[in-house]
Amino acid sequence: MKYFIGWLVFLVVVIGFGIGGYFLIKNMNTDAFKYKNVVKVDYNDYNINDFVVQDIACNSKGCTYKKKEVVYSFSEVDTLGKQDITLNIKYDGKEYNKTFKVEVVDRESPKITLKNLVEIIKPNEEFKPEDYIEEVTDNYDTLSVEDILIDSQVDNKKEGEYEVIYKVKDSSDNEGVATLKVKVSKNIEVVPNNTEELNKDKKFEWDFKTTGLLNLSHKLSNNNLKMSTDKDITLGWDSTLKISSIFMGSTKYRVTLIISDKEIKDTSNLDSDLYLKVIDKDITGINYDFSYEFEEGKYYIYMRVVDKENNVTGEEYLTLNLKYPEELEDIEITSEPLDGDGVTYQLVCVEGLGGDGVFDEVTIDLKDSDDPKFKTSKEMLVNEVDNVVGCLLLNPTKGYSYEFTASVVEKGKTYTDTYTFKK
Repeated sequence: MKYFIGWLVFLVVVIGFGIGGYFLIKNMNTDAFKYKNVVKVDYNDYNINDFVVQDIACNSKGCTYKKKEVVYSFSEVDTLGKQDITLNIKYDGKEYNKTFKVEVVDRESPKITLKNLVEIIKPNEEFKPEDYIEEVTDNYDTLSVEDILIDSQVDNKKEGEYEVIYKVKDSSDNEGVATLKVKVSKNIEVVPNNTEELNKDKKFEWDFKTTGLLNLSHKLSNNNLKMSTDKDITLGWDSTLKISSIFMGSTKYRVTLIISDKEIKDTSNLDSDLYLKVIDKDITGINYDFSYEFEEGKYYIYMRVVDKENNVTGEEYLTLNLKYPEELEDIEITSEPLDGDGVTYQLVCVEGLGGDGVFDEVTIDLKDSDDPKFKTSKEMLVNEVDNVVGCLLLNPTKGYSYEFTASVVEKGKTYTDTYTFKK
């Protein structure tokens, strides 16, 4: 009897472990990701890491998890309030979908951009504070300069220092504020042409940022007038370097920018025949933006900003070593409008990231659409433009969206991508 009970207990344990292991394995295979309890997100400012527990590594070329590619998308969100957001993930050959009931809120303040931050006028000189507004922008609402409330205490008949406060609110009650400092003075201040004799009250800051090809951000001031950056970069889809500058000092500057494929040895020589791009001009205001499209190679970039009133200079050197991946890493579908015979068509193409650009096979299919003509989608694909790079013409209907899938085969390996276009 004891022998029988012993075997019975052993069988129960084995069966228990088997059932537990089965459910454990089944549970592990049902989903590769664990999800957070998300109840509120900022409008147009969230990503996959806000919704999943795992740490997904993302950069300009895409996202990865455990060294495998993660492709994700969210359902369209174009309004605020409580709603469903669906997260779609493609990972390791499988697709995962999760719908979250969240409240979409707008917590970003509108931005008021002024033409100047400091203005000096003479007594009795006409002063209109509204003339100093450059623009007002918001991430959700459409605002205009007429929405801005202006609080000006400037007395242009009396010498002194004053402030003009500009305020604007969006529909979520977020407030944006900008300040213009105004000095009424008979005398024009003259600063000695020597940075060592510069009055300590005179400040110069260059808030320098780059995006796209290179993410870099730092601040130059009159105590730190020169910086240098050397970067090795693998080219992704966006090979455009976007430079954004905000100057804090006076409002009159000289901006010099040189882009060259050879080392820049003499920054005073601005002969445009020597370089790929040369900009040397005066600007009035506090903002300056610039962009440049690069290809594979080594580039030298020099930027100089001179605060003309304070006679302070900030300099920046960039050396960029740009190269494409040796092997194909991914593909991307792109589109651009084309006009022909008075009818607007959309050119849809597939491009490869890296590799030699020669594919064994290229296909682009129109997978889905809310267009009632979708059943006759073959008629909408007017003709293939170029089989080599994989392009076709779409004759879309205004107001409808179209989802494409593309695949390329290179050296026996298949790469896929999806793209949604709405006219």
